[in-house]
Amino acid sequence: MKRGVSHMAIWMACGFLSAGAYIGLINLLTGLQLIGSEHMVGFISSILFLVPGFPMVTGMLDISRMDLLAGMSRLMYVTVLLVSASFAVWVLASLFHLPLAQNARPDIPDGLYLLLQVVSSGLLRRALRCCSRRPRWRACGAG
Repeated sequence: MKRGVSHMAIWMACGFLSAGAYIGLINLLTGLQLIGSEHMVGFISSILFLVPGFPMVTGMLDISRMDLLAGMSRLMYVTVLLVSASFAVWVLASLFHLPLAQNARPDIPDGLYLLLQVVSSGLLRRALRCCSRRPRWRACGAG
């Protein structure tokens, strides 16, 4: 910012650099036949260090404490940074025609699949409530 460069442009350049380095390394290892090409999808994880965790957490805490102005401004900052880093990943994925296939859905009936999703969501909710500030006997016993 001191030198006239936008913070978002620096974030995008870091996204290009890290995802490009991952793609180059995987292409090199694939070309040397040391690994298979199924590792290419992992390039998305190469920009995880760009996820701004501190502003994201403090923004959510601000909103939970009803400080909407500070919380929304922090979360908007996080959103802009994530969009700029995601743009870099999207451009590289488009240029190199990377296989970004979604995992196959398990071969189970639709009703059972929905039931498993509901149960796992309920278990997560219960686990998160047990980690709250409420007394443990009230939080863990609540449904």
